[in-house]
Amino acid sequence: MTKHEKIAYAKEKIAISIGRDADIFEQGKNVFIESGDDDDFFTFIHFDSSNAVFIADKAILGWCIENFTDVPGSKIMKGEHFCALDAKLREHGRRIPNDYKDISFMRLEKTVGNLTTKEYSEYEFEIYEKSKLTELEELYDAETFSQALDEDREEVLAIVARKDGEIVAVASCNEGYKGAFWCINVDTLAEHRGKGLATGLVAKITTEIENRGHIPLYTTWETNVASMSVAAATGFSPVWLWCWAFDIEQRD
Repeated sequence: MTKHEKIAYAKEKIAISIGRDADIFEQGKNVFIESGDDDDFFTFIHFDSSNAVFIADKAILGWCIENFTDVPGSKIMKGEHFCALDAKLREHGRRIPNDYKDISFMRLEKTVGNLTTKEYSEYEFEIYEKSKLTELEELYDAETFSQALDEDREEVLAIVARKDGEIVAVASCNEGYKGAFWCINVDTLAEHRGKGLATGLVAKITTEIENRGHIPLYTTWETNVASMSVAAATGFSPVWLWCWAFDIEQRD
């Protein structure tokens, strides 16, 4: 796929995931939808250089229309516009925590190289196919590699890095958006961070995903500078922002 085809593919799959037509992100204006789910008080989705989609409870839908109809999607989650939105959500006992402004990255160009023996000579790497993942998960409790081996997800592929026989970092992926993407997660033990190991693992698992004919997706919070750096270093580009409002009591 070309860069533009990948972005169009992403827009189509995200639109399907919220029960809308694929052209919802091509309207040339912001789109406002009343939420039909009591658990979905407010959701915001924005692709770069595109309109924004608001899914909001009827209690604030009219307010969103009044305040954001003419505001470019790229500006809504920043500055005065975000402050106004945050204040409105708080009136209803909700907020968007900083760690739930998710940025999703796609590799729009094939620029990632393979791991080099010289660069990672102190580590050994092993691929765990889906059939072997159970034994990997049994070796570690949920907290050791909580990002890469989340017990609530079903991983389909993982790559581990070992030093002196001990696993010190894991990159994994799971099927997201009904298999539209293979979503990457990575974890490194604290004492092995800062050596480029996460970058190397993400580069390698990206290659493995593409070799299997799937599209890799890397998602991180906008406040996670280290993770954002990994995305940039491995050739991923930000494609869309997706954030939710939570009950204040749940997130504070």
